[in-house]
Amino acid sequence: MHRRMIRVVGIAAMLAAGTALAGCGAVGGIVGQLTGGSPLDDSSAFAIEVGDCFTEPTADAEGFISEIAAAECALAHDDEAYASVLMADAAFPGDDAALNQAEDACSSRFFDFIGAASDYAGTLNYSYFYPSSGSWDAGDREILCYVYDEAGQTTGSLKGAAS
Repeated sequence: MHRRMIRVVGIAAMLAAGTALAGCGAVGGIVGQLTGGSPLDDSSAFAIEVGDCFTEPTADAEGFISEIAAAECALAHDDEAYASVLMADAAFPGDDAALNQAEDACSSRFFDFIGAASDYAGTLNYSYFYPSSGSWDAGDREILCYVYDEAGQTTGSLKGAAS
């Protein structure tokens, strides 16, 4: 259902690599940049919050996210964060279980956010960022859900857009 699964896998792998690189300061260059060209440092790699809009992150040849840019929601943008869920597991549940939790958490919240029934067949879709084993070890427990329009960039929030 999600055309952006490569990005999710890339982010999970990047987060694991970022945790290993955090001590040498390389995370800023690998993780990405905010609007204005400022590299993200290892404390702001998870800066996107519910309600934030952003442009499609750039991935390198290995699928790692190399840039992410915040965007004003009132201007054209690709994605909008609509939900944040903290995983309650005591230990990292594994990649498949983390992916399944992200899918479950974001699916129902997606339909509520856009104001549609579960049989919605429009161009709005969702994806998510979720912890990797490496980011879990660094304290990451967040699943961040975001919505996008398969037809292209949007302006303004997509909250209630399908109703």
